[in-house]
Amino acid sequence: MPNNKNASLGKIHRFSWVSLLVCWMIWILNAYDREIVLRLGPTISKHFDLSADQWGTVATVVMLALAVLDIPGSIWSDRYGGGWKRARFQVPLVLGYTALSFLSGFKALSGSLASFIALRVGVNLGAGWGEPVGVSNTAEWWPVERRGFALGAHHTGYPIGAMLSGIVASFVISTFGEENWRYVFFFAFVVALPLMIFWARYSTAERITKLYVDIAAKGMTPPDSTPSTNVKGQVWKSVKATLSNRNIALTAGNTMLTQVVYMGVNIVLPAYLYNILNLSLAESAGMSVIFTLTGILGQLIWLRCRTSLVGA
Repeated sequence: MPNNKNASLGKIHRFSWVSLLVCWMIWILNAYDREIVLRLGPTISKHFDLSADQWGTVATVVMLALAVLDIPGSIWSDRYGGGWKRARFQVPLVLGYTALSFLSGFKALSGSLASFIALRVGVNLGAGWGEPVGVSNTAEWWPVERRGFALGAHHTGYPIGAMLSGIVASFVISTFGEENWRYVFFFAFVVALPLMIFWARYSTAERITKLYVDIAAKGMTPPDSTPSTNVKGQVWKSVKATLSNRNIALTAGNTMLTQVVYMGVNIVLPAYLYNILNLSLAESAGMSVIFTLTGILGQLIWLRCRTSLVGA
């Protein structure tokens, strides 16, 4: 049983902290890219002359793409390898979906509604896939005793990314005009490119081996580095075995329902602020992320918990 009393944060190796910072920034970019479309709901509806029902359908299609590759993508990343290998796996994935987002910023490529939807579906396919890969990668650079802390700190990135999506959308619309709303899609890739180049160079077998030796030497438990076996061709068998665990099934189901409500609010709120409260397009985008402040505070409060909620 992991013993947190022997796992002071002061003992944590710098490699763990660097990996947490990188994965945290990736999670911010992920949240930004998946939610920026929702902040722009009224602007997109006005640009493409969409009714409320039509916008709801567009947003639903784009958001459902988040769920498509999570499970098979996680298994593919397991097959590739954990630790430094998963970090290497993460690099082209993050660059891929942020590059698609960047491309959707060009009117020549996203001028029609169909092409715009196709590009944003592509972004969310990658963003949804990147979520479990990023969480796993965060955990694999930290001792088991402090994995709960690491994941809690990592997840503060989501409300920050969501908040930035509203701030950037409001800034772009108010500064460059509503006709240039696509500029919001340029930001993530510009940050992701140097970040992923660094991550690809930083994530090496030598570095993570040195980290695991240091963790063990300090009386803590290093992550399990045993390669996954018997994964290929057993996707649904693995899913069935996982969901047969009552605790996992209840947690997953509960979280899914929470996500449905969260995304529903995100779709409706900007439109409500614009159409009902008569805020401007820039104001509706900016004000629609006020709730993320409580999300950030909630994650920070969790960091005060001294017991890891995530096992080996």
